Amino acid sequence: MSRIRPQILHLLNQLQQLNIAHLPIDERIGKLVELKIHSLPVTFHNMTAEEYLAVIANLAQLDASSALSLSMHLYTLWGIATRQGETFSSVLDDVSTHGHLMGSLNEPGLYFLTPGQLNIETYPIRARKVEGGYRVTGLKKFVSLEPFVSYLPVYCMVENYSGNDLGVIALMLSKNGEGVSVLEDWNSVAMQDTHSNSVKFDNAFCPDAFVICDENTPISTLAVQGYLFRFNVCCVYLGISRQVLDLAINTASTKRPPNGNNVLAKYPGVQFSIAEMLISMEVMESQMRSFCSVLDDFLASKEDVDLNVNRISLIAKEVIARESELLVSSAMKITGINSLSNENPLSSIFKDIKAAQFHPPQRDVTYEILAKEKLGVISYKQRWM
Repeated sequence: MSRIRPQILHLLNQLQQLNIAHLPIDERIGKLVELKIHSLPVTFHNMTAEEYLAVIANLAQLDASSALSLSMHLYTLWGIATRQGETFSSVLDDVSTHGHLMGSLNEPGLYFLTPGQLNIETYPIRARKVEGGYRVTGLKKFVSLEPFVSYLPVYCMVENYSGNDLGVIALMLSKNGEGVSVLEDWNSVAMQDTHSNSVKFDNAFCPDAFVICDENTPISTLAVQGYLFRFNVCCVYLGISRQVLDLAINTASTKRPPNGNNVLAKYPGVQFSIAEMLISMEVMESQMRSFCSVLDDFLASKEDVDLNVNRISLIAKEVIARESELLVSSAMKITGINSLSNENPLSSIFKDIKAAQFHPPQRDVTYEILAKEKLGVISYKQRWM
């Protein structure tokens, strides 16, 4: 905690006082906006990865859905503030002052593609260059906290692109703009309260002043968004895992088996499960310390791409996804059948933690990327050799 500035320590203390998990989603977000958590990267200039981790992981321990959904806005805001802050100063000020949120870019798989690997015909959002900006048509899925979002950063395939990159640009659209509509289609069993609806664009206009990355700039210049996305996901599920460990220890220390005289903590099987959980927790915490270190160095460097950060971010995301699922399984084993009750927090955590493995890139792609990089296997024209 030595690298966390006093103002953020105070914010963490305020966060601990909140009891928001059972409030309606609008009240939850309202309380977090009051604390200025929604504008964390803007309010706290040059925020460190450790500071971000502390806030998001603590929030995840209080309310997993709020942490995941709000942090999708936060990591995108962080990346834009770090790399395009001057260009989007008015947006950053609006977010900070009026509590308006933005959607996440949520296309991290783009950074693993080379020209020719992207299916132009099926790309979900397309942009057409017109005088003064672009006209956008398509569908942006999974907009976290959609009812509270005002700004929509989106990746778009440019029509009639003739350059040497992917032909993908990034634009900042207003959700209240003409040609923008919402499809209330979020029906997931996990993280239900994120309200991750889809947003449809029908010839919506984006002025040149709101272009994040145009067709003359390689999309790899936005790799920071991919790194921050993975870091953000890790922060959320690390926080959930900390909560699970606390719940398991509390259960082991207070619960007795049917007709038993001793608490569960006295039994070797439970002790073994707790030990497994402690090992998983330390593996995750250690991996995140490494991730924080390289991410801070990258953000300070102003570079566009860093292969070391890319590798460590992929490993960290895989480790967190794997170990957090093992952790909740061990906790449910200790708790027993009561863990399936709707009244037990583990029942909802079990569903929420399953979502960790579906955040891109998924496991098979992560393994492929890591191995090919280490082995020097380069396949520009075809994926399998």
